Amino acid sequence: LAFIIAEGELFRILLPLLCAALLLLSVRTLLLGVYRPTETARESGKTHLVFVNLTAYGLRLPFEECFGPHRWGYRRSAVGDKVVYRLLGSDRVCLGICRALPGDSISVDLTRRHLSSAKPGSSDSLFVVPAAGRAVAVTPLNARMLTVLKRRFEHSHAKVSLRGRIFLDEQPLDSLRFNEDYYLLETQPRTFTLIPHSALVGKMVLEL
Repeated sequence: LAFIIAEGELFRILLPLLCAALLLLSVRTLLLGVYRPTETARESGKTHLVFVNLTAYGLRLPFEECFGPHRWGYRRSAVGDKVVYRLLGSDRVCLGICRALPGDSISVDLTRRHLSSAKPGSSDSLFVVPAAGRAVAVTPLNARMLTVLKRRFEHSHAKVSLRGRIFLDEQPLDSLRFNEDYYLLETQPRTFTLIPHSALVGKMVLEL
């Protein structure tokens, strides 16, 4: 009888601890993540532990390898967000600052062909950040960048000519339509990259 009573007391003690552990595991897995980015927008270049809100841009659903990237409660990033994203085909994560949103017009350094978060000074230096379902006009300025995005992130077989024209199945394209929203992220001081929504892990909420 004493053994049964002791076993009951032990169960009453362990049950709350077990429930708390499961709750913490659920929060850690679904709501809050802890990462050490391999690249960071900090000028020091040092990596730190960052706590990430995994639901900031929509809760990533399981079985993406079967059904493709999909999120419940899809939300876009905002300019100024510190965004943690995952590199394509890698477990490495990086940290960048969102500088432009899908559909925004940004500048291109015509000499070096580098993106900038500044507003375009003229139509000659304009680059439109691709947005899901929206056609982007192809120009000699943006043809190579658009082709790289389509091939790298959307598995397209588009090709670009030396004269800055895009071809798909040998047919020239005047515009290119994208399946995803893209964001301009500053990954190092004055160094920018375009990242699709599916690559976003979440929003940084704390850095140690």
